[in-house]
Amino acid sequence: MLDFLKLKISYLFLNKFIVKFISWLVNIQVTWLTKLFIKLFIWFYKIDMSEVKESNIEKYKNFNDFFARPLKEGMRPIDNDIKSIVFPADGKIFQLGCIKYNILLQAKKKYYTLESLLAGDEKMAEKFYNGKYISIYLHPSNYHRVHMPYTGIIRKIIYVPGEHYLLNTVSINNVKNLYARNERVICYFETEIGPMIQILVGAAMVGSIEILKKGTIIPPREGVIKKWNFSKDHVSNYQNFLLKGQEMGKFKIGSTVISLFSSNNNMRILSHLTVNSLTRVGKPFAVHSYKSK
Repeated sequence: MLDFLKLKISYLFLNKFIVKFISWLVNIQVTWLTKLFIKLFIWFYKIDMSEVKESNIEKYKNFNDFFARPLKEGMRPIDNDIKSIVFPADGKIFQLGCIKYNILLQAKKKYYTLESLLAGDEKMAEKFYNGKYISIYLHPSNYHRVHMPYTGIIRKIIYVPGEHYLLNTVSINNVKNLYARNERVICYFETEIGPMIQILVGAAMVGSIEILKKGTIIPPREGVIKKWNFSKDHVSNYQNFLLKGQEMGKFKIGSTVISLFSSNNNMRILSHLTVNSLTRVGKPFAVHSYKSK
């Protein structure tokens, strides 16, 4: 009952007030206020500034710019084993495992479908039946750029409008179809081991989401599904080719990343990983035994 009340209060309050306020606050360029906000954030969340490419906070034009801060080169070495599939983000595992036909586990006794997650695109969903998935929660203290789990070519981006529930334990355990209800950006890739999807899920505190090959997707928030398709000619293939470990997007105020993999690559998630395991960009979380023809 207490969790239910917390959820309702936070949802009503956040959606009516905080989303708009946060969007304003993180983008203002009032120098003294921006610096104060960043300093308080670093202190409160114990941000390790030794990893950051630009440690001088005066170089950031606003809080969003700081939040999506790049790291120094080499801070996230990428596992170079050709059979490894790596974590796309720093954070904590919320769920991982096998997709049971088209059903994914959200939390204990709570499930959602591929079709609902992929905005009703049945043809896309079918490619991931009985595949594998992992959902990673990015804490505010985490590095908030999203990287490629495996080398691929981006073929489609879909923006799906939705709610702005907080993606915390209370919401995960109580909100039915949470990931399929929240605002999100779906990125579809072709890889040598089959189709792959990266979904950047928005929440109450998400200021914006950017995709490397498209730019800022959110905002604006126009309340309609938008789609971008990328051609398959040689020039586009080259331009839209992303290596394993390469940055593919970023959160400005962060949320959750869900990665989907097809069943035809004989992918095996490493046995030591469980719910709540910490993740780090470039470290392997699975291996495949797919042999290209």
